[in-house]
Amino acid sequence: MSRRHLVILGLFTLCLGLGALFAVADEGAQPKSASPRIGPVQATATGSPAEGLTSSINNQSLKQQVQQELNLSGVAIQQIQVSAENGAPFEARVNIEGESYVLDMWPYSLRSVDFQLLVVDEAGIHDVFPPEPRTYRGVIRRADGSEVVGSSIRASMSDGKVTGMLTLDSNNAWFIESLAEHGLSADAEDHAVYRGDQTLPFGKTCGVDP
Repeated sequence: MSRRHLVILGLFTLCLGLGALFAVADEGAQPKSASPRIGPVQATATGSPAEGLTSSINNQSLKQQVQQELNLSGVAIQQIQVSAENGAPFEARVNIEGESYVLDMWPYSLRSVDFQLLVVDEAGIHDVFPPEPRTYRGVIRRADGSEVVGSSIRASMSDGKVTGMLTLDSNNAWFIESLAEHGLSADAEDHAVYRGDQTLPFGKTCGVDP
């Protein structure tokens, strides 16, 4: 597995067992006035699958640029539309080898039960409400609504930009990466979709490798 994929997977495990986080207060942190919100988010808004249509982008120049930047032997550039707000359940469509699938996603917090966000400011150290988790789990459905047996997806979503790993079976993993996060597009809907075996060797090792 490449170093970038380890980073992607790290998005979904970073907060496991984390007891406290020291940070500088920002717009996402609010003063704490009640018991902390723990566990998966109970959100109400849901993105509509009709609004989650995907379309492929046949731009060879962009495709070559993405392959070079992400070090891939092949990639599909797709517009994946997410209408839900951060932290809310959503559905989105993705095309895998010519077949359309629906990603049925719900929030899944990786924070430990005693997670706290501690802020250091001129008043000292105090805990605040953290922003809603933006990590998700879900199932993959066919266009007719039936679930793909044995499939799984783990992802993060922020402002319509999706990063994640999905499996349709045990033979291969597929990855989704936002082009905007790599500075390759100004459109949050533009995403790279590729198989795990389309990743080329980097000639580098992860910092945690022995």
